[in-house]
Amino acid sequence: MYYLDMEYKYDKESFMRPEQVLYRRCGEKAAELFPYNTNDQITWTDWCYDVCRDRKVSPQQLKDERTGKSSSTHQQRPIKPFYY
Repeated sequence: MYYLDMEYKYDKESFMRPEQVLYRRCGEKAAELFPYNTNDQITWTDWCYDVCRDRKVSPQQLKDERTGKSSSTHQQRPIKPFYY
């Protein structure tokens, strides 16, 4: 995903509200889940935002629930040797 490099003038009104920060975090996790489908990203972002507010969970937890993986207990597969 490409991020545009924008220059912001930081003053009192320029900081994002907590709702905007949460929605942005949900969008980042959606981009990780659906890297090639923008429609699914938007749908999952909206769903994730609502669930995060209702259940008081983080977007990372929802992503882990969906994928069935936990990033904290990440284990690498054993290396498969090649025999020549």
